[in-house]
Amino acid sequence: MGIHCKERPSGLDEADWATRPLFHVGEAAFAVFAAEFARCNRVDLAQRVADDMVSLGFTVPDPILNVLLDGYAKGRDFTAAGRIYALLTGGEKTPDVFAHTTLINALFQEGAVDDAMALFRKAETLFGGEGKEKGKGKGSLHITTYNAVVHGLLINGRASDAEAIVDHLRNSTSGPKPDTITYNTLLRHYARKSDATNFVRTLQHLTSSGLEPDSNTYTTIVDTLLQSNRPDAVTRMLDVMEAAKIPANTATYTAIIDCLIRRKGERNIRAALQLVNKMEASGIHANEVTFTSLLAGVTRDQDLPAMVQKQLVDEIMAKMTARGMEPNRVTRNFLLLAALKADDKAGTDQAMQIWRETIADKGNQDHIPHTTYFTLLNGLAKNERYDCVQEVMEHIYRSGWQPKGSLEKLLRQLSREIALRM
Repeated sequence: MGIHCKERPSGLDEADWATRPLFHVGEAAFAVFAAEFARCNRVDLAQRVADDMVSLGFTVPDPILNVLLDGYAKGRDFTAAGRIYALLTGGEKTPDVFAHTTLINALFQEGAVDDAMALFRKAETLFGGEGKEKGKGKGSLHITTYNAVVHGLLINGRASDAEAIVDHLRNSTSGPKPDTITYNTLLRHYARKSDATNFVRTLQHLTSSGLEPDSNTYTTIVDTLLQSNRPDAVTRMLDVMEAAKIPANTATYTAIIDCLIRRKGERNIRAALQLVNKMEASGIHANEVTFTSLLAGVTRDQDLPAMVQKQLVDEIMAKMTARGMEPNRVTRNFLLLAALKADDKAGTDQAMQIWRETIADKGNQDHIPHTTYFTLLNGLAKNERYDCVQEVMEHIYRSGWQPKGSLEKLLRQLSREIALRM
């Protein structure tokens, strides 16, 4: 890493040795420290590293200057970012693609659109951008730079210019092609503007180019339609997918269902269940992943009332049973957590039944996560079901399994409470 400990020469007295540095720090070590400080959002400390390099006679290398440029840009200190860029362009130096992209993004964030576009055109000339011969710059212009420009133009009200760049990239026979991030950026813009025509057209371009929608694409689709508060939001969502020629299969539906339940709230979970009905009505079968995703969403939503959560869990399990699906390990863990949320004797009895089925089926507690054991024991103790607490603890001890961390501390605490009750 560039740090070398010095050995004490023989014959050197204590006073002389005390004044000499113990370590030699090379340029590579400075780069590591600067990068890590910047990663921790401490660009001030990264700057101190660069200042120390100068004071020690080093030349601050471009990678460290790039780190500082990125840190100042993210912190919206555009004056400091401009100062670092000036250092990168000193003498015969030419900043690399990363530095240009970072400053272009910073200029757009500051609202200096013309300056950002001028720097972008300069980068195209330097790095062989779209329609240009490759110049003296290090590296080649990547789609990341174009995405920064598209995003910058959109946030500054220059949508037509952004669209023109994307269309040019799509139709060009050389240079980078739009990627999923490019199209997602446009989709978010059209969603905010409620521009349904261009929203669907952009989705069509995404799929026709051979790209696949990602989680951000589906999230944007879901957000756009649910925020409209239309009663037919789910049907409309399917219409949009069909118009955009997004393949209708189990994986696609499950991705959208996951987006719905991540929004939380009974309304969104009901919409996800409605989507399951729609997909199966069209001949596409939901699988265990689909239902596990639904259960995860229900049990992790802390704002759902216990009664509503129980109704939703029962509804999901009824659908699984109707399809001949047996609960697996992951499903049982979510059911266990849902049962404990009921916070009553019926809930703890159900949780214990699920736990007993799990250990009987799998044969050892390693199939139940530590966090689930912690929740189970905590829930049982909270309801003063110490008979059940003792049953679970005895199983753990008999198995020879050694719990660690917070679960180990909880077991010791519960052991003391059980001893006091005897």
